[in-house]
Parts: sequence; C-alpha cells; structure tokens
Amino acid sequence: MISNLNLTHKPVLIKSIMRLLDDTWKIEDWSEKVVVDATFGAGGYSNAFIGRGAKVFAFDQDKSIQKFVQDTRKIVSDRKSVDKFEFICDNFVNIDKYKQIENVDLVIFDLGMSSMQLDSEDRGFSFRFDDSPLDMDMSDSKLDDKSAEYILNNYTKKQLADAFFNYGGEKASYKIADSIIESRPLTTVADLKTAVQVVSKHPKSITRIFQAIRIEVNDEINNLWIALNNSVKILGKNGIVLVVDFHSVEDKYVKFFFKNNKELKPLFKKIMVPDDEEIRHNPRARSAKLRGAIMVNK
Repeated sequence: MISNLNLTHKPVLIKSIMRLLDDTWKIEDWSEKVVVDATFGAGGYSNAFIGRGAKVFAFDQDKSIQKFVQDTRKIVSDRKSVDKFEFICDNFVNIDKYKQIENVDLVIFDLGMSSMQLDSEDRGFSFRFDDSPLDMDMSDSKLDDKSAEYILNNYTKKQLADAFFNYGGEKASYKIADSIIESRPLTTVADLKTAVQVVSKHPKSITRIFQAIRIEVNDEINNLWIALNNSVKILGKNGIVLVVDFHSVEDKYVKFFFKNNKELKPLFKKIMVPDDEEIRHNPRARSAKLRGAIMVNK
C-alpha cells in the first residue's frame, strides 16, 4: 500500500521504496516516523509518506515549486494534520542545521531533474528550447555569476574542458571548449548547441555538455557529498538513507559514500532499478538507480 492520496506526480521507484520501508519497519501506521525529503520537487515522495501518517520535513532550494508546496499543505490541511508537513526553502547541504530535525527515521534524495525544470522555457535546463536563456540555476536565484551564461562566457578553456570531461564524460571536451570560446558571447540555448555541433553532431554530446554545465552551475557533486554526510548526523537509531540517482557521475559518489561510511550498512544487496512497466509510463525513469543504507552505530 502506498497511500490513500491521489498522487498527481508519481515519483521514480515509489512502489519499490514503499515496499522496502514496509519490509524494514514492519508496521502499517507510520505516524511515529519522521522523514526528511531532501529534494521536494513536485512533492511526490512527501505526499506518499504523509499518506501513511509520517511527519515530513521537505527541502528544496527552487523557489518556483511553491505551487506544489501549497498543494501538499492543502492535503495536510484537509486531513487535519498540518503538523505533519514542514517545508524548508533551502539547499539540502543545510539538512543538519535545523534544530527541529533530529532522530530522523528516513532521509531520501531524488537527484533527478524535475519535469517542471526540464519543461520550463526560461531556465535553460533543456536543449529543446532554442530561445531559452542560459541559466540552469536550480535555486532560481537570478544571480549573474551563478548561471550557465556566466560560466560559458568567462571560464578558461581548461575550466570548461575539465567540467565537460569530469561531469559529462565528454571525450572531445577541449575541442568543444575551444569552439565555445570562439563563439562568445553565448546567450541562448541555440548558441550553445551550435558551438557544440561545430565539433560533434552526436546527440549525446549535447546531453553530456548540458549535464556538465548544470552540475558546475549548481556545484552539485560537492553539495551532494556534503548533504550525504550531513544526513547521517540527523538519523536516529536504525535510521535509513535512500538515494535515487540518474547518471554515473553522481552514482560514483553515492556508491563510494555508502561503501565507506562506517555508521551505515547496506539495506539491500543489489541496486534497485525501475521495471519495464514504470519505464513505459515514465521514460525519464529508465536510468534511475536506488541505493540505500541503515544506521548501525547509533
């Protein structure tokens, strides 16, 4: 059983996650459970946990998701359980900075891009919209020095190439960096696509470059590493950390974290992935991997 709520946003691997937690906790009523949803997004995970009675603290730095926050507040209000949900508009690196969050039973991270970010024509996350500005700031802060445009027009060739190779696995990183520098100034998604296609017309090159720039803009790998370590600080006895990731760059760090943190032990032997039915209904889930661990030394 997931919940009796109508989840308009079906989060990735939610059925597997709920089964896993049921098997681990072995209780139907989660009213005594405290959950931190570190990546609220459209609220799918939070709503599922609230539907089972859990208290949820939800984090998201993206100011554009307030509609979904209000949707969840309406859900808890209708259920006369407003105390079951608290939203915190902050980067998940600060997950351990709030005094009310302690002895947590579950911290969950969904590291995927949200549909609303990818479908937004004015934030530059997707290469589908040629006229989009080169932004890619997940916090939607509108700061000039925290945008893809700033990075593309100001980084040195080595800085660009390192980002493309380390965060995108792009083998033609130096050639693409050269092309970008020669194409300056770049202001739109179309400008970036053109600069990349001068070197490589392979669709995966565009995907890799967009991924690398987004990671660089948001300092995603460094923030993920800090957040994972901080999540352990707020866990209670037998607390669980779950991470859903979507590409090899972040998965490498998640795997290393779980393998080397001596306070945690693996919750299951093999990584969990979506089944064919889930992928059919949500093609963006196809690359998802679920890793998890449970606190043993507290």
